[in-house]
Amino acid sequence: MTRTLKAVRPFAGAALAALTLGACDAPASSDAATGQPILRTATAEPGPSVAPLGFARTVLQTACVDTQPAFDGATQALSRAGGFVQSARSGTFFHEQFDLSVKVIPGRCSMVVGTPGSNSRITQLAALPDVSPGRPRTFGDRTYHSFFVSGG
Repeated sequence: MTRTLKAVRPFAGAALAALTLGACDAPASSDAATGQPILRTATAEPGPSVAPLGFARTVLQTACVDTQPAFDGATQALSRAGGFVQSARSGTFFHEQFDLSVKVIPGRCSMVVGTPGSNSRITQLAALPDVSPGRPRTFGDRTYHSFFVSGG
């Protein structure tokens, strides 16, 4: 019995370290039936690529428009879209590949999309039902467009 405990002891520290590190990147949603797990991490940030218009439209429609007024199904919609991580600091969902983020707070769901230059077809998303556009803002070579959906 003593030999077994001595053999296991060196692995106990490694197991504890793995559990501690895993807590930093815990799944916010892990139901396989709803899509890909969404990790919650302190290092979440948007991806480098411009989001395709169709993908951005689908995310805004399914996460914000279709889940109003309470936005209860927004996380599941983002899970089905795939590629999202959630900031443990702000609660914002960032796409790992695309310069796109979604924020859900009580009474409001918003999406921000980065595009090259100020002229972009992404402004078409304001035509979706119940979507209000924000004022575009330019940082460096990207213009960021925001879209808001208010709950009832």
